[in-house]
Amino acid sequence: MTFRACHVCGETERLRRRFRRSGYTIVRCGTCGLDYTNEIPSEGELARIYDAAFFAVGRKFADESDNVGVANAKQRIARILALPGVGRGRWLDVGCATGDFLAAAAAAVRELKGVELSAFAASRARERGLDVATSGFEDAPVETGASDVVSMWDYLEHTADPAASLRKAFDALKPGGYLVISTPDAGSLMARLMGRFWHLMIPPRHLYFFTDDTLIRLLQQAGFRMVAIERPGKRVPLDFAAWKVAAVAAPPLAPRVLALATRLGLGRLRPSINLLDIITVYARKP
Repeated sequence: MTFRACHVCGETERLRRRFRRSGYTIVRCGTCGLDYTNEIPSEGELARIYDAAFFAVGRKFADESDNVGVANAKQRIARILALPGVGRGRWLDVGCATGDFLAAAAAAVRELKGVELSAFAASRARERGLDVATSGFEDAPVETGASDVVSMWDYLEHTADPAASLRKAFDALKPGGYLVISTPDAGSLMARLMGRFWHLMIPPRHLYFFTDDTLIRLLQQAGFRMVAIERPGKRVPLDFAAWKVAAVAAPPLAPRVLALATRLGLGRLRPSINLLDIITVYARKP
């Protein structure tokens, strides 16, 4: 079987098949350790993946002003505002989904913009009065050197070309501006123990599985300087958590589990969960 070259280091020879998951071959680079899918969905396939059904997972994307997404966003915003010299003029949220982070940041930042591939999610965000473009990030009209912060919450693992996204983020930032990324950690204990059954090993939604080392290398190649890596955890509605467990353990049962969890009102419960398998990375443009 022929494998596509490693996205981080360009290796073409020291590549091996790890396993198959959901019809996709997961490849590991023997040089840098990156895991990734050998197959990349087309733009049209990606658009279909992120239709309305993607966002119909319990109360994770609920419309309430105090939903769990806004609660998590407020914690993230407080952390960003504590960064040395961070600007509040313009922030750009890439893969902004239905706009929770942008809505939560409105009280602290003068100008907010978002980019979202899903037409459904972008439309929902605009209904909230947010400035969101429906586009893949690489094709989005973004002003060069205008943003104080570019955020990518649970985005980079979804995109077909992470390196291009990071280069565009670099260009979008002012000198001294910050890039903030959250993404699954393939080097975590949970990922290593669970292998193909890790709850974040979900191609074709996730196409790349970074470790600290592979993500730092990709950021440095784009011109960034590292600031910090953290594993803070976040609040999760229990109806979504129940669906997620079922989707990994018994996918055909996941819709029934979600329906039952919804009837029981589990979405009202949103405990803080930290499996230490998601990293938040802060990097800065020199």
